[in-house]
Amino acid sequence: MKITVWGARGSVPSPLKPKEIEEKLFQAIYGLPEHLNTNDRNAVQEYIHELPPLMRGTAGGNTSCVEIRTGENTFIIDAGSGIRELGLELMKGPCGRGEGELHIFFSHAHWDHVQGFPFFVPAFIPGNRLFIYSIHPLEKALTEQQRPLNFPVSLSYMQANTQFITIQEGQPFTVKGVRINTIRNAHPGVAYSFRFEDRHSVFVYANDAEYQDLDQNSIRPHLEFFKDADALVFDTQYTLTDVWQLKEDWGHSSAMIGVDMARQAGVKRLLLFHHDPSNTDAQLQEIQQRAIAYQAQDASLPTCEVLIAYEGLALDLTPSGMQDLRFDKEAAVLTPTTTFETHSMDQLAQQLERLSQQDTSSTPIIDLSQVETLTTANLKSLIALQRKQGASQIVLAAPSENVQRIIKLSGYLDFFAIYPSVEASLNAIQAREALKLPGQIINGRYRIEHKLGEGRLGIVLKATDIKLKRSVALKILSPSFGPETLARFIGLARQIITLDHPHIVRAFDWDEGDGFSFKVEELMEGPTLQSLLHNKKTPLPFHQAMDIAMDITRALENAHSRGIIHGDLKPQNIFLTGKGAKLSGFSLGHLEEGRNLLDASLLFLTADYLAPEQIQGQALNTQTDLYALGVLFYQLFVGPLPFEGNDQAVMQAHLHQPPPSPRKLNPRISFVFEHLILKLLDKNPDNRYASIQQIRRILQGLLASARYQGSSYKEMQVGRDKELATIQSAWQKAQQGQGQLIFIAGDRGIGKTSLIHHAAAQSKAPVMLLGQGCEQERSRPFCLFSQVTQAWLSTISPKTLSAKTRQQLSVLTQVVPNLQQVRPDISPVRPLNPKKEQKRLLSSWIAFFKNAAQKRPWLVMLDDLHWADQSSLELLHRLADYLPSIPMLIIGTYNPEEVGQAYPLSKILRSLQKQPFYHHYRLEALKRLETQQLLDNIWKQPVPASLVQEIHQHTAGNPFFIEQVVKGMADDGLIALGDGSWHFPPLETLRLPKNAREAVWRRIHHLNPDTQTLLRQAAVLGQTFNFDDLLKINNLPPREVLEHLDTALARHLVQEIPDTRIFRFTHSEIQYVLYADIGPDQRRRLHRQAAQALETHAQPNPDYYAEILTYHFIEAGDLEKALTYSLKAARRAESVYANQAAQAWYNKTLEILDQLDPTGVSQFQPIRESTLKSLAWLV
Repeated sequence: MKITVWGARGSVPSPLKPKEIEEKLFQAIYGLPEHLNTNDRNAVQEYIHELPPLMRGTAGGNTSCVEIRTGENTFIIDAGSGIRELGLELMKGPCGRGEGELHIFFSHAHWDHVQGFPFFVPAFIPGNRLFIYSIHPLEKALTEQQRPLNFPVSLSYMQANTQFITIQEGQPFTVKGVRINTIRNAHPGVAYSFRFEDRHSVFVYANDAEYQDLDQNSIRPHLEFFKDADALVFDTQYTLTDVWQLKEDWGHSSAMIGVDMARQAGVKRLLLFHHDPSNTDAQLQEIQQRAIAYQAQDASLPTCEVLIAYEGLALDLTPSGMQDLRFDKEAAVLTPTTTFETHSMDQLAQQLERLSQQDTSSTPIIDLSQVETLTTANLKSLIALQRKQGASQIVLAAPSENVQRIIKLSGYLDFFAIYPSVEASLNAIQAREALKLPGQIINGRYRIEHKLGEGRLGIVLKATDIKLKRSVALKILSPSFGPETLARFIGLARQIITLDHPHIVRAFDWDEGDGFSFKVEELMEGPTLQSLLHNKKTPLPFHQAMDIAMDITRALENAHSRGIIHGDLKPQNIFLTGKGAKLSGFSLGHLEEGRNLLDASLLFLTADYLAPEQIQGQALNTQTDLYALGVLFYQLFVGPLPFEGNDQAVMQAHLHQPPPSPRKLNPRISFVFEHLILKLLDKNPDNRYASIQQIRRILQGLLASARYQGSSYKEMQVGRDKELATIQSAWQKAQQGQGQLIFIAGDRGIGKTSLIHHAAAQSKAPVMLLGQGCEQERSRPFCLFSQVTQAWLSTISPKTLSAKTRQQLSVLTQVVPNLQQVRPDISPVRPLNPKKEQKRLLSSWIAFFKNAAQKRPWLVMLDDLHWADQSSLELLHRLADYLPSIPMLIIGTYNPEEVGQAYPLSKILRSLQKQPFYHHYRLEALKRLETQQLLDNIWKQPVPASLVQEIHQHTAGNPFFIEQVVKGMADDGLIALGDGSWHFPPLETLRLPKNAREAVWRRIHHLNPDTQTLLRQAAVLGQTFNFDDLLKINNLPPREVLEHLDTALARHLVQEIPDTRIFRFTHSEIQYVLYADIGPDQRRRLHRQAAQALETHAQPNPDYYAEILTYHFIEAGDLEKALTYSLKAARRAESVYANQAAQAWYNKTLEILDQLDPTGVSQFQPIRESTLKSLAWLV
């Protein structure tokens, strides 16, 4: 350990004065030896070098800053003005390249200890990593210091990766192999001393401390803290007169008090520090001489070297002389004497490192036969060494009863392999090595093939089960585990063997051999998730991450239903196979259960995935797994871990720091998914989700939401093979430039929407676009294709838009809402007369489709065409003429019950039916066998045939009705998960709803009243609704709204539309039932709020939403507002020659006028006349 002083002044920087420099020059010249040849440069330099440090130089004027170097690690104590010079020096190394790692400790936040930080250059360099440790809230102090009022550069501008770590008084912790402890000082505002211990030396920094009572009881804690320090920095700002009379309680001490305490504590070097800013170098030398003289008067105590701390003072505290170790072919043996020296382990570590580089297989053995006792510090260092060794087991031989008792009391008896003698340990090592030999047969059944790996828990071997003729993994437990732990393992193993799930690594057996215990598992030779995520700071592709997340969630759901907690969920325990992810390592977390993990090194667990309550030693439960799952989700979908650093820093972050916002690191994460992750990572277990089942349901809801591009979409389609085959065939043709058009007809709830989304996901189309018909907007011109165009724009970068495409889109600005806001570079064109405008619109849209689809084939879904506006249908009809030469597949769905013979859609269907690119299917109800398949797929296990028959007959095979019935049964608790499988009710207990709407109504009424209220508010907004509009209606905090939407997602009542802040009800029937459940007065109020929210949301062009605004204002009873927007809707339709829509809106205007107060007839007469005139012109 090397220390360097960069600032030793107290209170305020005090540079050397000119007169002091003059005096130094005078003294140096005045004291020149007579024989010195002043013309001899070397002789003059030698003379100057021999002068006392404060005569040839200066103590310096910078305030407190000390640097500590241990190997390649840099620690800094306090950031007084001295840190500026230190920073400039550090810039010459890795910090200058953005590769530096610094650990900065603050004794307290007084200005003279923080004032240099804004000038610390490494903090401004991207890539550097700064870990700042303090008991005080340093982030707040530094931020305040660099507020604009106080300093021109804010803390946030410093671009190094800075992590603030709060430490606890008197609780030792380790950073980079250095053990650090703190003690409280008497000082205004409270300051803290630091003690740094590495393998060879001790350094204590006791600055800003006053020792008001010098009796032994008062100073004993500090003497213990200073004990055997190789160097002690001590606050000596005042004289004894200052301390005891003039400046009592000012928080500083004197040199003589420092001498007394240093000698009593056995300190080797005392560094006088925190010099009074008014003291000159000469006065400081006098203080030093008085302290030395004071020490000389009493020979009863050991003496210590008394030094003035000055800028540039550097001390190497590492003792010389190290103990040699003995190595032979089989083992490396260390035999320490009565005191277990830390540096002995350092030598062992160095030798082991060399051995590993030489590819030897020597096992380290520590012979404890001569060790009388073991301190906790020694034991902690030993544990740290074992953790560093990883899979290589450290063997302890011949410990005394006292040493073994200390290891057991500390809870680390299962951490080391302990044998009664060195000979016994060598025999055991040889026996275990023999187990690894290919051909060895264990217990007459398992033939060893070869070694797969080795870890803290033991050896993993590939073996053949001779009896069952299958390959297995044989896990032979480490010899470190004692009888109590083995008994615990066996108890847990009996539970784990019951786990039989496609996403859990199967455990087959647990047995014992000749002096060892082993576990037999399913052989997993594929990669782990850790190998996929290693050093990866970017998220996985969404579909890959979601598949893994779903598999692990289902695995945990199965285990939790059997009362089995994993406790050690991490990527190393997740295997990736051709059939999905598989989870292993169940119950290993119990090995460290009940231990406060902050107090000692981790044995088997990984700090990155520990729940706060697990760190604090609380019993494991399902919430422990949910937190670890949150960390895993963060890594899968965001990229980095939520917290990084050493184990202590990460665990402190789990306890006290909020994770960085997922959306800030990966903006593609939806804010609902962000809410899911952050809720899993809540510090309070009670604020997390109630169960893993709820998380699985939310994930399913997110997976089913609209269209996740590239998602494997595992939910099976039942009874739709023919339609799916046609769609896939049509898509193949479309990719070859032969456009196709498919219409899917079917009754309400028959599964049209789910079919087309499933088919789209299967196709993995590069461009998937959705247009959704809406009953309230069926008179809005080109509504469907406006949605399609907006969806396309969200998939591309503005830079990729060609001039040709911009020109085509510029024609569409008057019908595509917010097109200019999304793409300001697209300027609207001058409007033409309505007929010409319609012609230009149609031709521009078709030209745009042809041009855009040539680059990447399109798959367009037009859902609920029975609610489509006439203009959209006319454009679809026109587009069909060009489709054979466009790489585009269009799939439309509609309900025949909603379409009359005269309806424009019927005319299109009739006109296209002979075209070769046209396909039409009508979905039929499911047959009984198909109902069985659907239910088996929902519950992932066979459903009783009698229950299937009852449900099929009652629902007439309608998929939506079926799903609502069985999900309602789950809501009622009639279908429940237990012992790894779902349990279904007897038929006599069933009270099935009479129709789908009643089934929905029952499910909604199972929700808590607040969630019901919020969903009714959403229903007023429509089949789709904007999150921000919903916020404006209910005035709830966003987090609370997300909580309710979470519940709705989990129940599959709503879906999130990706890359937007928009949700939609999963079926129109759900929205209908919710809306119908609202009373008249409340309905009017909600419609008014919805209209006002939409008006705000639609700015600066609310005219684009005139149709839906008219609807809301009519329902709200605000007829004057409705009149305004009805006219706007009519005129906008007329401007694009959507005459039928224009007529409808002018008629609606007349209806509103008829309902207005008769007393205002004269006021509205001009509007009536204008409306009648426009209608006449249209007719």
